[in-house]
Amino acid sequence: GIGKASVVKILTNQLCAVHTVVSAEALAVAAAAGVHKEKFFDGVRASAGNSYVFETEVPLMFNQSYDPGFTLELHCKDLRIGHAIAAKYGVDQSGTLLRRSTEIYEESMRKYGKHKGSSHPAKLIEEQHGNSFHVPGWEGWSYTAFPHEDGRGRTGLAVSHRLQSRL
Repeated sequence: GIGKASVVKILTNQLCAVHTVVSAEALAVAAAAGVHKEKFFDGVRASAGNSYVFETEVPLMFNQSYDPGFTLELHCKDLRIGHAIAAKYGVDQSGTLLRRSTEIYEESMRKYGKHKGSSHPAKLIEEQHGNSFHVPGWEGWSYTAFPHEDGRGRTGLAVSHRLQSRL
């Protein structure tokens, strides 16, 4: 069987998929409404809607790389394993946001190829809505994640963003 640490890893990747899809959908609405994309990004980062995935995936939408260093093939495999784990334990995921996110990931893999970066579902959403997610100047974006103490003895991750200055 699958170990508990592997279950956590699979569930984490399922959460990442949902966060990526809803982040792209929110960005599509913001772009259609004429909201400045960087102001949208900063506003969400300073709000309850922020997540580690939002902070590290939206810049990949801005720079159009859609590649966090993980492939669609591996992400889709983890999503399928996650659904199998849920079924094994009697958790019905039919009709859920997670099920729909998995469908979007599978469609992205069929369209762009299994070796493309696992953020490509955002590109699919971008193309479906017809509003570019590109923001000039984000091509040199990178980040560092570091441990952050929450004041209660628990450690999470904080994200430090870096943009190479434009010459």
